[in-house]
Amino acid sequence: ADIEAARGYADVEVIVRDEALVAAWANLPGWAALKDYVQDDVQVRQMLNALHCLRRAEARDRLQWLVHVDSDELFDPGARSIHDHFRYLEASRFDWFCYHNFEAVPEVAYQTEVDPFLTVSLFKRAACLVPDAAKAVSETWRARNFGIDPFLFYAN
Repeated sequence: ADIEAARGYADVEVIVRDEALVAAWANLPGWAALKDYVQDDVQVRQMLNALHCLRRAEARDRLQWLVHVDSDELFDPGARSIHDHFRYLEASRFDWFCYHNFEAVPEVAYQTEVDPFLTVSLFKRAACLVPDAAKAVSETWRARNFGIDPFLFYAN
């Protein structure tokens, strides 16, 4: 249902994981080193998907920006429209731009019929944006838990 909804947008191209996509991955640099992990490692698939999309974008002269957003992420340009945001980047002569990732913290049990963007209000900030007071709390937690980071995955 989500794939069909996405296909309803004029400027959205949906690429599903099928034999054609796997065949395209096989033509990418790095495939030989990654192919054994593609079934079990989501980050390997993300890397291959991003590179695949970059290659497709390079073949289209009219495409100026490519944004890689996971299905559990939301791109929010803030007070600007998305068009104004990318016009600003273009006018600033950026070739690429890296956004901080705010990880959603689930607040209810996963349910397929519930939109997570309507049920989540808590987000883990990128480590470089955490206020000093909160960093102190995190360090206390880490010291009590054998040096294990309270946020186990992303540090961006």
